[in-house]
Amino acid sequence: MMASARNMLGDEQVLNSRYEIFHSKLIGEGTYGKVYKARNKTTGREVALKKMPYTFDQNTDEECIPSTYLREIALLKAPSTRHPHIVELIDVFVVTSKVWLVFEFIDTDLRKFMKLHGCSRVKGLNHDLVQRFSYHLCRGIEHMHTKLDMIHRDLKPQNLLITRQHTLKLADYGLARRHGLKENAPHSFTPEVVTVWYRAPELLLGSAVYNTTLDLWSTGCIIAEMAIGEPLFGGDSEIGTIVMIFQLLGTPSEATLPGITTFPHFSKFSPMWPPKAWNASRPEALQRLGRCGVDLVASLLVYDPRRRNPARKVVKHVFF
Repeated sequence: MMASARNMLGDEQVLNSRYEIFHSKLIGEGTYGKVYKARNKTTGREVALKKMPYTFDQNTDEECIPSTYLREIALLKAPSTRHPHIVELIDVFVVTSKVWLVFEFIDTDLRKFMKLHGCSRVKGLNHDLVQRFSYHLCRGIEHMHTKLDMIHRDLKPQNLLITRQHTLKLADYGLARRHGLKENAPHSFTPEVVTVWYRAPELLLGSAVYNTTLDLWSTGCIIAEMAIGEPLFGGDSEIGTIVMIFQLLGTPSEATLPGITTFPHFSKFSPMWPPKAWNASRPEALQRLGRCGVDLVASLLVYDPRRRNPARKVVKHVFF
């Protein structure tokens, strides 16, 4: 889906008069564009400018913006979105063949933060940081799910920004979608969302029916990763990742994941691994999370989406 850009905010003259853009300071690059550091010329405030290209409709010769851009803009510009754990969108500008989104400047993300702190299989983040970041993550997700009725659909360490005060904020809403139904009511969406390491098993198996609990599986993966120092399910493909999940948690059945035998990518000939605790082969998880933290992750890494702990309950978990 594409939409006309004629009614969007701003223009090149206003952008250049308001912000000094440091084109030599590329601070990020992703699927939809590049992010540069900039400064508000009036206030001196540092900001991040996300530059996203778009094309023209060849039939009408009109400027067009992909729906992924519009979705992110519409979500982040809504007053109800304002939250201490959701990144702030300050300005939107449309110039020739480009959309510029102006965000608050946060110079690192969780992936970079973990690398900076030497995280590896033998070293995760300390207990206090894992607890703090996990709480911020869960609060942001709770706001998205309960107040905005949105599913993020792309939670991963690279999309979680960390401020110098160690505040975590959710970012990158290009794949976010309004749910429009009760929290646990499933709905049909595209399964091609979420980076494979953080993708829920029902999606890896080809199901297009899911709900907000999709984000909760990703949350469990991220919390575990902070503790153990590496991705919990770091497969090299969809198949490789689902095999790692089955090996760690046991092969699901109709009893543990209703409807699994009808999923496109499930085969009754899949190897059968016995069920076990997610941390059974990772003793360091208990050392860095404690029993309460291990239980929190276990409540999220549940095969049956209906049994995953909802965000409104997660933020009240004893781990916090």
